Amino acid sequence: SNAVTAQGPAPPHVPRPENEVARFVDSWNSYIHPRAVEFLPENGRKGILNLIARSTSKGTDPILGDGTDNCVHWYGETKPEDGFDQPVVEFRKPGEDVVTTTFVSRVLVFFFATDESFELLMCVQRA
Repeated sequence: SNAVTAQGPAPPHVPRPENEVARFVDSWNSYIHPRAVEFLPENGRKGILNLIARSTSKGTDPILGDGTDNCVHWYGETKPEDGFDQPVVEFRKPGEDVVTTTFVSRVLVFFFATDESFELLMCVQRA
């Protein structure tokens, strides 16, 4: 991938080994907010988490962090928005046949934010 950041080109993508992908998905899944558990079945949630794990490099943790302020670079699908390529994931909403594309930032908020933060961000997005 030819990801570019404000600091210049992103470092090369270092794929996670399969066992690390599975370990991260299981770990992250245990932190998912009940609203996402109610909305998406476990295989849907784990599918999105799997995509996040595969689209970020080994040695980084975009969900729980790694104890540093380092950026986690995205090497998956992107969509232009506001002049920048924004990370996106595709998934099927329950009961729908069409694939939905949404920004990873929105998925992370939906999956992991507190109710207070989630409601605040929903208000901001509508403005």
